[in-house]
Amino acid sequence: MIFYLFRNPLIVNNLFNNVENAGFFRWDPGVCPPAAKLPTKIAKVWNWWDSYTRENQGRDLQDRIRVPALSNPKKHFLMANITWTADPAHSEVVFKVKHLMITTVTGYFRKFEIVVETETDDFKTSKKIEFIADISSIDTHNEQRDTHLKSADFFNAEEQSQLRFVGNKYETDGDEVSLHGDLTIRGTTKPITLKVEFGGIVVDPYGQTKAGFTIDGKVSRKEFGLMWNAVTEAGSVVVSDDVKIHAEIQLVKQNVPVAAKQ
Repeated sequence: MIFYLFRNPLIVNNLFNNVENAGFFRWDPGVCPPAAKLPTKIAKVWNWWDSYTRENQGRDLQDRIRVPALSNPKKHFLMANITWTADPAHSEVVFKVKHLMITTVTGYFRKFEIVVETETDDFKTSKKIEFIADISSIDTHNEQRDTHLKSADFFNAEEQSQLRFVGNKYETDGDEVSLHGDLTIRGTTKPITLKVEFGGIVVDPYGQTKAGFTIDGKVSRKEFGLMWNAVTEAGSVVVSDDVKIHAEIQLVKQNVPVAAKQ
């Protein structure tokens, strides 16, 4: 049926007049893209119409329906960002501090969220990088120590329930990758830089696209208001000021780009 409609030049003429008047496209002569650059089905219709009008209607009607080339495609179409979120079953966020300056105590944030938005699968195109940890989820395998860390001596979880990191630059220099951003603890925000090892992107057995990262860094707890300290009789510091950060992160791609008319 569509074939017979398109065989009637008056119907085609009215069709393109209506499309033009509706403002969907602007029909200008002499600027149609080569058929090779058009989608296959559209190219076939164009080639048929081109041949038909040459043989039967001359150039006037054909010239009226030439599709204008977009001088600035981004002005007409936007690409949606790709969203990535953490897979909690395959991710962990760890902090380490020296105790009595002779051993290391390890703690975990058991509850956290990560949201990353990129333009492509290349994380250098990141538009958003956000990490939020629940302070009440701190776990050092010692209930008494966990309670102390959540108290006003350290994180003050009752008033400041979250630790937040907002990335503002994912930078590569050869094989080295750095993530720059702002870390907020107890209402104090400081810029920090984290070392990143990008593990790559794979598709898991369930069809999910995943990206892996190993992240390391170090901060001064006292700069963020975690001031508590004690000294032994021998003069040893009970808890070090430096806190090492280590994370194994697996992100899951949530959506893919789609064209959206501006």
